[in-house]
Amino acid sequence: MPKVNVADIGQEPVELYYEVHGNGPQHILFVCGLGSNALHWSKQVAYFAALPEYSVCIFDNRGVGRSSVPSGKWTTKLMAKEAMRLLDHLGWHHVNVVGLSMGGMISQELALLLGTRVLSLTLESTYSKFTGVPVRRLAMLKLTLVGTGHDLSDLKGYTEFMPTVLFPKKWLALPSKQDPAVTNHQAMTKFMYDCAVVSGRQTPAGRKGQQRAAGLHYCDSRLDGIRKQGYPVLVLTGDEDMILVQPSSCAYLAKRLNARFEIYQGGGHVLCMQDPEWHNKHLHDHVRAG
Repeated sequence: MPKVNVADIGQEPVELYYEVHGNGPQHILFVCGLGSNALHWSKQVAYFAALPEYSVCIFDNRGVGRSSVPSGKWTTKLMAKEAMRLLDHLGWHHVNVVGLSMGGMISQELALLLGTRVLSLTLESTYSKFTGVPVRRLAMLKLTLVGTGHDLSDLKGYTEFMPTVLFPKKWLALPSKQDPAVTNHQAMTKFMYDCAVVSGRQTPAGRKGQQRAAGLHYCDSRLDGIRKQGYPVLVLTGDEDMILVQPSSCAYLAKRLNARFEIYQGGGHVLCMQDPEWHNKHLHDHVRAG
């Protein structure tokens, strides 16, 4: 299990777990969202690593999976600095950056740190600043904070609940394309459970640290620094995203960054898992443009 210490010299060690798949000269870094571990990018790894021109790196951010849970106050800028040190460790000077949700926030900061090292940037279901909770999402927020009907202390209960937050209710009730004998809800529950068994469940300290970083993220005043670099930017969102991130936030990001903007009709928060074929097609087209 490869890990790299990305902390400053003399500081508390921060080890990031990572995996590299493929041997191609084109490099893609996938950055996870809040509470998400590297294995959640498995459909993207399978797609791109099978192509001879690509190498892909997935990793666990601090506070999740097999990476460290250090003390202190976490920020997306700090987490971006750690991702950059991972890239330096790999010897990847030029890279295509893909970030989902909190990973998209980290990717904004990472793009500013890397400058001309970025070949393309993809931001999914994310924002540059918190703009509040729309009224139609207040019920979901209350459900998340107050009660769910699931025993969230139990891994099975937790992985049964999370799809109801991340994906639209109608889609969850449909048969899975991979296995029509089960619903999408059942398929996603099993996938998340299997990932958690391998990587470990996020600790309360890890959750708190990541929530702080995402909640305090503010990159809005520096977006021009990304746009002026001139590399292609892709913004993806689902029109039924029920997380605090709003589709309007992605539309705003796309406008500010002069980005290609794709909206998935009937899509929730995690398009890379909901419809990997759609997601990977748009991502592949975008990366080739970079």
